[in-house]
Amino acid sequence: MDELLSSEELLSVAEEESKQTQGQLQDLVFGLLDCASALLFFLPLFGQNANGAIHAVPLLSINEMEPWLKSAYVILTVCMVFIGILTLALQNCRNLGWHKSKSVLSLVLHTLAILLFILGRQPYASVFLFAFLMIKVFLPIKIK
Repeated sequence: MDELLSSEELLSVAEEESKQTQGQLQDLVFGLLDCASALLFFLPLFGQNANGAIHAVPLLSINEMEPWLKSAYVILTVCMVFIGILTLALQNCRNLGWHKSKSVLSLVLHTLAILLFILGRQPYASVFLFAFLMIKVFLPIKIK
């Protein structure tokens, strides 16, 4: 009889397991959404003015843009994808610093990218990333 868990101990074990499962689900979704930001390189979400008409082109095909702005777009997108890969690869990492900073870093990079795309007058890319950001913001609320 002494070896059986009391109801309080059993409840605490179940709560801990539930929190761990929620954290793994959040890491998986955050990582996949960050990796999905790589679609900006291939989907025609950026406007380019050519011969008086605006054409939709992918990020890699933009020619008529300031080099510093295109570089900023590419760097932010690569950083988001890199954080997504790290989040997926280090799901079981127990490092407290990484565990606390990965979600915040992902949200900050997404927010900066959205602001940069808005300032660069790229509405489709902004809306695309904004949809990802809303999923990230409301996912922890929905899980709880």
